[in-house]
Amino acid sequence: MDGGTVRLPQIVGQGVAMDLMLTGRAVKAQEALRIHLATCCYPAGSAYEVVNESPALEQALALTALLAKHPQTCMRNDRLSTHFANPIREAMLKEFELGLATVAASGEFKEVTAFFQQQQNKKRDHKL
Repeated sequence: MDGGTVRLPQIVGQGVAMDLMLTGRAVKAQEALRIHLATCCYPAGSAYEVVNESPALEQALALTALLAKHPQTCMRNDRLSTHFANPIREAMLKEFELGLATVAASGEFKEVTAFFQQQQNKKRDHKL
């Protein structure tokens, strides 16, 4: 219910996404790189595995510095525009709806279901 079933197929393709979602299998670094789930990986035993070294932080800071140089309003609006370029909002809402139905049908999360029922009742009562 976090958008994974919507976003994953967009990143790795429908077939690979179905394989990963239905099997729940682990994805190793090289496969993640190949299917575009990751953008980089470092070999085992590389300097990046040394304790207290932080390549991810260093890369994030470098990217941040680069992005800070660009026109911010344009970047924010371009980013926002990508969210409206496809029906992702509707798909995410549908995923959440289906997730709630799963939770309700499973009986495993009765407290969560009760909470959402209360929220729906409050919304309904507020509208009246």
